[in-house]
Amino acid sequence: MLKALKLSANKLTSSSVSSILSNLTQLEIIDLSDNPLYEMPPELFELSSLQRINLQQTQLYGPIPKSFSNLVNLKYLKLASNNLSGPIIQKRTFSNLVNLEYLSLASNNFTGPIEIDALYNLVNLTSLDLSSNNFGTTLDVKFLSRLKSLRILDLSFSSLTLINEDNITLPMISIVSLRLGSCNISDLDILRSIVVQRDVHLPNNKIHGQLPEWIWSKWSNVIELDLSNNFLTHIGNKIPLQRLIGLELRSNLLNGQLPILPQSITSLDLSDNQFHGEIKPSICELELYVLLDLSNNSLNGALPHCIGMMGLQVLDLHMNNLQGNIPNTFPMNSGLMSLNLRGNRFEGEVPHSLSNCSNLKFLDLSENNLNDTFPIWLGNLPNLRVLSLKSNKLYGPISFPPHASADAFSHVQILDLSYNQLNGSLPFSLFRRLRQMMSVDETILGYFGDEYPIYEVNDYHDSMAMVLNGNIMQLERIQSSRTGIDLSSNHFEGEIPSSIGGLIAIQQLNLSQNNFTGQLPPQIGNLSNLHSLDLSSNQLDGHIPDKFAALGFLAVMNLSYNHLTGPIPSGTQLQSFSNASYMGNDGLCGFPLSKSCGNHESPQHGFPDEEDDREFFDGFTWQSVVVGYCVGICIGLVIGSLMFFIEKPKWLIRIVQEEAYRMILKYKARNGIRLT
Repeated sequence: MLKALKLSANKLTSSSVSSILSNLTQLEIIDLSDNPLYEMPPELFELSSLQRINLQQTQLYGPIPKSFSNLVNLKYLKLASNNLSGPIIQKRTFSNLVNLEYLSLASNNFTGPIEIDALYNLVNLTSLDLSSNNFGTTLDVKFLSRLKSLRILDLSFSSLTLINEDNITLPMISIVSLRLGSCNISDLDILRSIVVQRDVHLPNNKIHGQLPEWIWSKWSNVIELDLSNNFLTHIGNKIPLQRLIGLELRSNLLNGQLPILPQSITSLDLSDNQFHGEIKPSICELELYVLLDLSNNSLNGALPHCIGMMGLQVLDLHMNNLQGNIPNTFPMNSGLMSLNLRGNRFEGEVPHSLSNCSNLKFLDLSENNLNDTFPIWLGNLPNLRVLSLKSNKLYGPISFPPHASADAFSHVQILDLSYNQLNGSLPFSLFRRLRQMMSVDETILGYFGDEYPIYEVNDYHDSMAMVLNGNIMQLERIQSSRTGIDLSSNHFEGEIPSSIGGLIAIQQLNLSQNNFTGQLPPQIGNLSNLHSLDLSSNQLDGHIPDKFAALGFLAVMNLSYNHLTGPIPSGTQLQSFSNASYMGNDGLCGFPLSKSCGNHESPQHGFPDEEDDREFFDGFTWQSVVVGYCVGICIGLVIGSLMFFIEKPKWLIRIVQEEAYRMILKYKARNGIRLT
């Protein structure tokens, strides 16, 4: 007599499920989602009373069994996120399912044309999701006029091209949710007959020019509108959708002043366009409390003081031409989680009211003209994970007052203070406070921003510019597990604190272009997850610690332009780096340098430097060796004949001998062969 059976998120296989299904003749609901079934239990199709089936994410493969036609009472069928393939909808499979209301076949491997006629018997179908497949075909919008009960349609990202082949005017169709992302739509007029009641998602299409006027009436009740990644140039001076909550027009060609927006809007993304002019104080009259992203435009002028009091969770204005002071108006118990003002012309101090933003996780004020001491009080923000203040005019030392909390900066995992004027010694306690970098958590997945409660229409993630493996990279998404410290291009001095050896989870470390003295801390050898290490252009001396050989993940290392001495540890990864990693350290020796660590050094005699030699040797291939060998024999025969008949040219012999001797010494030094 069992009516409902829910066994989702276990480790059941098809055979184990089969053994319990045969007697459940009254079963109406079955949920086996998130189990490794691999195939559908045959007994499932004998349960004619079934009304709801959920087999999402069960690793199913192959075509949809035609046995589904036996389940005439079925109302709900979810087969999304599997490996199903072949033709997606066939008459023999769905012709009898006249009671079906919900059908989701999203995120599979279906290909080929859609037999849309097979759907016409589904007169009660209200929701159809075929997104994220690989059909590679066209689909005529006229099919919508036959599915009179349909209210939710998602065909996004399925290699479909939506057309109106006969260019006919369809009868009015009412849809609650319309999702047609990446359907190669170039003209919105093919959707002119569709009245949408709730949300329209049309990202990644080819819509160009100006938005047609009819959408303001046909979509007047829409609360979410996504037209991102298109080629729109104009949207008008006003968006008259009075119920609109979420608007995304990111990555278009929109220009002019910011449009007048409905007061109801709470989430707005107009980034990556060509808007210019000022951000007017009237923006604070909106109900914006989720997201305001106006980044990568040409906006200028000062920020309205009220913008800090809007109650936003995410404020992103990076890469504009904004200037003046950052408003010091962030209120107590602010809900702000992410603030990105990178790449503007803000000046003055870091606003102290940010100390009220206890939820702040991401703070990027880099590439501005801020003139302040290091804001040590930011360490009191209990959730701060990313702090970037690089390329400003910060000055003075980093010093913790006696009353500073031991938990200051304890959650920070990316710290970038590079290209400032900070000085003094690094406090020993700085690295001991960065506890987030002291243990490796392999369970951390996803990207910064995944946890923000953003509306679906706004797929927002934190972004920043970082030096990775020696190159400046623009990270549009930052992995939640990323860690790094960049204090380069300042005036820090004194020894590098040995406490740095406790940051075993750190991946990037850059202390270059400072005035650090003393020896390389051997504790750096404990940083087993380090990918990039740059200590160049300092005043460091002494030997390279043997413990550096334990840095097995190190892909980039730069110790150049210091005063290091002694041998480069042999037989380790340290010898795999180029000469550029060690240049400017006259006391270093051993491979890959040409300078031997034996009792004798390679003679120089004014010959070309070692780098030229590397280029000389690197150019050899076996073809060039053979050609050179043959040419050498011919020249040798000629010279030998001349020498036989005339007096031996001693000057020529001496040059050849010296050049050969020099090349042999270079080869031995490079390969660690003892000189004799």
